[in-house]
Amino acid sequence: MKKESVIDYGEYVVAEEITKLLNAGNKVFKEYSVFAPLSRQEKGIDLIIYKKGVSKVATVQVKSSKSYVGIGDHNERTNYTWLNTFSMSDENPADFYAIVGTSLALQDQKNIDNGLSIRVVDYSPMVLIYTSSEMKEELSKIRLKNNINQDRFFGYRFRDEEDIVLSRGFVQGYNTLNNGSRERSKYVLKNRKDIFIDYFLYFS
Repeated sequence: MKKESVIDYGEYVVAEEITKLLNAGNKVFKEYSVFAPLSRQEKGIDLIIYKKGVSKVATVQVKSSKSYVGIGDHNERTNYTWLNTFSMSDENPADFYAIVGTSLALQDQKNIDNGLSIRVVDYSPMVLIYTSSEMKEELSKIRLKNNINQDRFFGYRFRDEEDIVLSRGFVQGYNTLNNGSRERSKYVLKNRKDIFIDYFLYFS
């Protein structure tokens, strides 16, 4: 029997982080579970969120990007993501879209007991969550600098979860999401618990 992986790193991160977020405070009873489809034939659905006692599930599509380390506007170390602009099916859009990047923090040299020094590399996931309508609006306004043609790519620049901006694809005065600001910190997963709660509350 042919074996193949059905879940990649980005999907695993999103599943784990959503599960922790929605079940926070419930040490014994886990109200929410996250599942991955066994087949890759289910286009547009990477994860399924299930709440016990609710017949309706929430679907999630995950978009992951390698992260690149560069120098930001103020000569500080900054992380960048790079994603392909993708199409959303009007017939079968996911309920939520997750954008995943990785924050790389290269810390200064540290001395250890035997006199050697090492460079410490720390990794932490950066997960943004969009509703279907938010993702559709974001993608529809991704533009080249000439504001005429859609850019084939879009990306985020971030130092941490409090400092995330849409970098590539943003045109001043054109991208209307978040009141026209390029700031995207409000879409960080930890700030979006209510949209999941409200989704399942509607179907309870």
